Amino acid sequence: MEDREKRFANDMRDKQDLTQSAFRDPDIPVYRTFPRNMPIGRKYVHDNRTPKKMMTEYDYLPVLQELDESCILIEWDIAYEPDAMNTFIEYCMAEPERIHVAPFRLWPISTALEGPVWVHRHWEPMWWINRYDPFCQLFGFGFIYLPIDIVKKYLETKPERTDDTVFSKWHYLNVQHDVPVHWSVNLTHLHW
Repeated sequence: MEDREKRFANDMRDKQDLTQSAFRDPDIPVYRTFPRNMPIGRKYVHDNRTPKKMMTEYDYLPVLQELDESCILIEWDIAYEPDAMNTFIEYCMAEPERIHVAPFRLWPISTALEGPVWVHRHWEPMWWINRYDPFCQLFGFGFIYLPIDIVKKYLETKPERTDDTVFSKWHYLNVQHDVPVHWSVNLTHLHW
């Protein structure tokens, strides 16, 4: 009986250590974007740890205008584990001057395609990326690191409205073609 209790105590201590290290404060500000009017029937992440940035009708312009430093944006229906965030932050800090994204699935309910696809796309041909493609050219805002210098440069163009397609096309044409896709960051898109 005593050995079993020792093993249990050791297991609990190890789990506590893992939990404490997994939930470290990020070195980069993290915000979760939410629509002001949640679409009826949509699943979303209940996240009280991450400050929210509100948007109307998928227009990210007000969100971008509020930013005053580089940050990570996560959409309301993207779930992640703490280790995934830590890994993503490490990638971003290694190259803080460029945009970084992590992949997640888009399901037929949101694409009207026959099967799931990965969220990011290639420019030519304009099609969805394949698993483990190291780069994309067009990207979603679901889980993204945005350097403030790129955001400011974009806002100088005086856009009237912004979604991920508009922003990523501008980025491709004016900043950089390839954006790294970090496959070791595991995400779940709840809209399926």
